[in-house]
Amino acid sequence: EASNILVGEVDFLEEPFSAFIRLQNSTQLGDLTEVSLPTRFLFILLGPESAVQSYHEIGRSIAGSLADEVFHQVAYKAKTREQIVAGLDEFLDQVTVLPPGEWDRNIRIEPPVSIPSQESRKQLLHLPSQDNGKKSLHHDSETSLEEKIDEEEEKYNIRKE
Repeated sequence: EASNILVGEVDFLEEPFSAFIRLQNSTQLGDLTEVSLPTRFLFILLGPESAVQSYHEIGRSIAGSLADEVFHQVAYKAKTREQIVAGLDEFLDQVTVLPPGEWDRNIRIEPPVSIPSQESRKQLLHLPSQDNGKKSLHHDSETSLEEKIDEEEEKYNIRKE
């Protein structure tokens, strides 16, 4: 499945507008994607023309997060805006960012001594919903959602082969 990230500046807005959309079923969106893949997620960010705001960088951050296995699962299962934001926060907490500027390409950045466990990150998949903690994303009443996700992933893996 594809995710489409659309960002731009327009002259008719005074404040930025953004939307993170998860389609119930992945759908072909014509020529929107460069390859013929159905789309599941759309992120749209439009804002006023401004030298201060960098919508492109926000789009790159969203694209990076959707490429992450754990955040991708959070995005599939989230029921509230807060769960999406928590998933983004968790992803950004784990990202290593290199500052911009001049750097010597001959200097190699050493890998970390130990790679953090992805299992601890996957605990985010069990976030309580905003129903006063009564349900989680993994609750029995939502088994059909998880089954649907597993089914979609299986279809994706078959197409990938």
